[in-house]
Amino acid sequence: MKLASNSLIKKILTTLTGTIKIEPVNLKSRIEKDPELIPKSPFPTRTIDSGSIIKLQDLRIERGYKYSLDYPHNYSLSIRSIITSNIIDSFSCDIRDIEGLSASKSNLNEFKTLDEFAQKRTKDYISEITKDRLNENLAHRGIRILRGFQSDYLAIHEWDPRLFYINCDGSHHLAAARYIAKKLDHSVPINGKLQQYNFDKIELKRLLDDFNVTIISNHDYRLLKEIELFRATYLIAPLNYRSHEVILLPKDELRSTKVFDLLIKNNAFDGNTYLKRFI
Repeated sequence: MKLASNSLIKKILTTLTGTIKIEPVNLKSRIEKDPELIPKSPFPTRTIDSGSIIKLQDLRIERGYKYSLDYPHNYSLSIRSIITSNIIDSFSCDIRDIEGLSASKSNLNEFKTLDEFAQKRTKDYISEITKDRLNENLAHRGIRILRGFQSDYLAIHEWDPRLFYINCDGSHHLAAARYIAKKLDHSVPINGKLQQYNFDKIELKRLLDDFNVTIISNHDYRLLKEIELFRATYLIAPLNYRSHEVILLPKDELRSTKVFDLLIKNNAFDGNTYLKRFI
């Protein structure tokens, strides 16, 4: 007599699970007791700091849980392929198009716009709204992209279409020059390298065909512990900000689907709906 295949066993287990109506009761109770385990907002505050952008291009599956028959084991999977990176060596824009920076002696996360940054941190540099003051700021050696330095470049992400100047220095003079240029309605060409990050539509669709996606808090692991006790498979990919992480729940496993439905019912971030916009 031949042994049943793993796929057949899996179908039988899934059918039995559906028949006896297993529900994540303990997980539901945990969420009711500790609703803070589900982040109210999965996105960081929008600021002019490039570090506030979600770095989906760096997303990695670092750990997970798989319940197969009668034993659990951890495994990992790379999902880097959902993001493509492209470099345009010669890109042109205007200084007024820039909306964020990557480095400064000031705390860039305190400001939502470069105009606000210029008004509060570069008062001496914008005391006169004239072309002479504009040129003085542009002459600062820290604005390296104007001098052909390859260390400085521009960057844009499909999920955050603001244009960022990835700078090493010169943040205050750049912001001041940009502010004055806007006030004067004066064009200042910027030429340099552009780093683009976009979704690979095919790979993203493949991911969403296989997984439900949401975000949880990693302040503690009580939520994940309950998911494991429920024997639901999941994968975890930490985010680059605060203390949130992406959780992927396979659609072909009933227990994992029940976990996702419960999380969404309790106002978890619906990553499926969000990501489908980019397909």
